[in-house]
Amino acid sequence: MTLLVAIAREGFGKYWTVLDLPLDLTLDQLHSRGKTFEDVEEELGLPRGWSGGVSDEMRLHLLKQYSHTEIEHLARQYPEQLSVPPPASPVAASHE
Repeated sequence: MTLLVAIAREGFGKYWTVLDLPLDLTLDQLHSRGKTFEDVEEELGLPRGWSGGVSDEMRLHLLKQYSHTEIEHLARQYPEQLSVPPPASPVAASHE
């Protein structure tokens, strides 16, 4: 399970920049990251403008809640740091 959590955490960190938005994230911080509400919505798989029609503060609140995953909870439950070894080089394997 620890290996699965490590793989999931690495994948989340590498491919999704808006998963688990900090609960104390401000509008200014979101914009300083170069992100718009629509960028966040799109990255989460939502249609652009999904959170529209409410105040900016409410939009940010909705997106922070929607972006929440259980990866940090799982990482605390399975704290051992494992790294996935790189695949063996085909050249090295042919000399063995």
